[in-house]
Amino acid sequence: MTGIAAIDTKSYTNFACTVAVGGRSAIRLLNSACGWAKEIAGKTNFAFLGCELDTAVLSQSFLKPLDNQIYVVKASAAWIDFKKKCWNDVKRDDVGTILRATQHAFKTIGDSAAALRCLATFGLVILAPYRVVLGLTKNSFAVTAGVLEIMCRVHHLATKVINQPVKTEEDQRRQQLEWTADMLMIITQIFSIQLNFFGGCQSAFGGAMRPGCDIPEAVFNFWGTNASLAALGYAAVDYIKGPPAQE
Repeated sequence: MTGIAAIDTKSYTNFACTVAVGGRSAIRLLNSACGWAKEIAGKTNFAFLGCELDTAVLSQSFLKPLDNQIYVVKASAAWIDFKKKCWNDVKRDDVGTILRATQHAFKTIGDSAAALRCLATFGLVILAPYRVVLGLTKNSFAVTAGVLEIMCRVHHLATKVINQPVKTEEDQRRQQLEWTADMLMIITQIFSIQLNFFGGCQSAFGGAMRPGCDIPEAVFNFWGTNASLAALGYAAVDYIKGPPAQE
């Protein structure tokens, strides 16, 4: 089942979160393009169709703030689904559900910290003194959630995808799509973990680091570009795959 029928209309929060994640990946890809334009051309001002385009302003004043605001949607959806994913769906004899529940808990806290930091940035004065702490919380929990997501995907590949019986061409097609989706998510998390870890350290401790130790912007662009492309690829494959097959 594909297309509109693939959308789980019973869970508006999942749908909203999927749209937010896909939109965020596209925004981050555009932001990476701005960074590559600066790295390759050595400038940020470009003439385009008779207009002047400043990629630095576009990135700092529009794309990055919009990227941060999406965390509010992600955090809200994560909290709404918290009981279901971290309690109702957990089976004590199923390692996969325990891993998924733990991952969702870390992800929820990380996204919540990012959402609060966004609110502090946009005028919630009471949170302003805690921006650094919220940033460290967001990055540390995001790194842990990323590692756990990789573990979830590897467990799913080993126990569900590779060993599932293939009786028809449709079964084979679905197995290939599930394998591709899991691999794309693993790639996404590998690059996202590096972005969150090194980006978080550089943001929080940049002033205390030795001169010349800062990671070049091109490296962050490389990580961000690959993470965004893999995330968009995952979203496309997951859309084509449709909802899970009924057991």
